[in-house]
Amino acid sequence: MRTPRRAPWSPAWLRWGWLCMAAFTAGASWAVDDRNGDWPEAGGSDLRTKAVYLYQFGAFVAWPAKAFPAADSPVVIGLLEADALADELSMVVDGRSLQGRSVAVRKLHAGDPVGGVHVLFLGRGADAPGIEALRGQPVLTVADTSVPAGVRSMVRFLMVDGRLRFDVSLKAAEQASLGISARLLAVAHRVDTGTAP
Repeated sequence: MRTPRRAPWSPAWLRWGWLCMAAFTAGASWAVDDRNGDWPEAGGSDLRTKAVYLYQFGAFVAWPAKAFPAADSPVVIGLLEADALADELSMVVDGRSLQGRSVAVRKLHAGDPVGGVHVLFLGRGADAPGIEALRGQPVLTVADTSVPAGVRSMVRFLMVDGRLRFDVSLKAAEQASLGISARLLAVAHRVDTGTAP
């Protein structure tokens, strides 16, 4: 007796389709997120691309409940030594939300307290001692391409074949009690399960 052919919407077919899509988006360097718009497209300005990435990262991170003082607390994205990017990001997040929360952008400089942020972008001039205070805190740290390798982060921007990409350190995220969605990992240039990039 012949086994009936599986319908194209069966779980096995859906899993295969998801794997194909993940492989495609990983090579394309951008993907579409229906909730928050598009990942950055190739050819855009570095400033705009970084701003969109910073906003999109927040859609794929799970923070522990203790990271937010109240149910209506905003997701705070702090930018250390990166005022121009903060201005660009303010335009990107205007009128948008992340995981049902409003988004606040905070400009930071050397010596400023970084408490209360959920995403911290480390711009040129960010120093390792200032960041060490965040170790173990539920803050997604993102390092710019110009930040020395000695300044560790969970996400690090880099240029690959003329395109802005990013690496992810799962180990560093786990140490900060942050969950990283597989959808974000699928579009990363490299995923490191060991030490922070």
